[in-house]
Amino acid sequence: MKKLLFVLILLSLSYSCSVQQKANEEIKLQVTGLNSGMSLSVDELFSSIQVIPLETMDSCLLMNVEKVVPCKDGYFVFDNLKPALYLFDRSGRFVREVGRKGNGPGEFRLLSDFMIDEKEGRITLLSQYGFLLEYDWDGNYRDKITLPAKPNYYSAALLDNGQSWALWSCVDTEDDGITIIDRHSHTSVNSCWNNDRILDMGLMHPFYSYNENVYFGSAYQSRVYRFESDSLVREYSWDFGIDGIDEKLLSDYAAIEDIGERNRKLLQDLKDGILPYSMECHAQNSRFYYVALRSGFGMHRPFKNVFYEKQTGRSFVFEKMKEGISVRTLFLAEDYLISVLPYEEVSFYKELLDENEYAKISDMKEDDNMCLVKFVFSSTTS
Repeated sequence: MKKLLFVLILLSLSYSCSVQQKANEEIKLQVTGLNSGMSLSVDELFSSIQVIPLETMDSCLLMNVEKVVPCKDGYFVFDNLKPALYLFDRSGRFVREVGRKGNGPGEFRLLSDFMIDEKEGRITLLSQYGFLLEYDWDGNYRDKITLPAKPNYYSAALLDNGQSWALWSCVDTEDDGITIIDRHSHTSVNSCWNNDRILDMGLMHPFYSYNENVYFGSAYQSRVYRFESDSLVREYSWDFGIDGIDEKLLSDYAAIEDIGERNRKLLQDLKDGILPYSMECHAQNSRFYYVALRSGFGMHRPFKNVFYEKQTGRSFVFEKMKEGISVRTLFLAEDYLISVLPYEEVSFYKELLDENEYAKISDMKEDDNMCLVKFVFSSTTS
């Protein structure tokens, strides 16, 4: 792995956006007992729960919610299988779809991500085919922006208070995975991240925002970076001890020259547990660093949540809570997180919600749209 990182560093030095070597400033997050099997009660981490059933309509049938972003009007909900971006109000009533599938102006065949800029009143959709579609806050189509030629574009984030975009592509090490685009000129101003694409494919949405900064993580490498001016700076890294990923294993994958064979080997190691997990969600707020881990292989793998408390260094690790409910973090805010409620867990909430709140989901059907769950953090943890 050291050899791989050394090559990565040498390659990045030739670009204006480089990976800065500030190891002395990097925060190490040490987590023990990752596989201890312990679980938490809901009240050990959360003070209250609110359910938000998303209205089911023929014009809005969700298949797989991958991303949720709250806004002043409610919740933007991105379905990566349809694909589609929907706006629901605060109570979960359907408001509108942004854009639509097709080949006309403002339409798309595939979507991979979206960005919202409430201050500017702008909604931007990213197509992996290499363009952005811009809409006003009411969903009216405004512009199509062609991006620099890449094999794909999967993730996007606003930089510099919305003055530029960070775009991520899953590409070979000879190409740059991150491209910075000026929002006004629509030209590339920076690029970086020369990494093994097989190691990148496990996390297709590697950006997150916190405290007006944008961060970048990956699926198997423990380090998380922060965008700073024209650089990616090492911010923090996860250390799971004996339960973590052996860096030699990653270097062994990189040494396999045939890409197909490298991919097969990685997937088989995930199935067999040799590669213990992938990291599929990085986030933080002022209290916690957060990562979601998934073991094995397949779409329905459970999420193991890791909350690292910044002030105490204490870790909260759980797959399901003692009450039987699971948490899949789709959005982490300062004082709450948003998850989804699987249909098979509805009955578990009866003892956790008051009568009026539980009534919102008591008649929920399996083919209804998903229900969002807002978990509010307690002020202290026991």
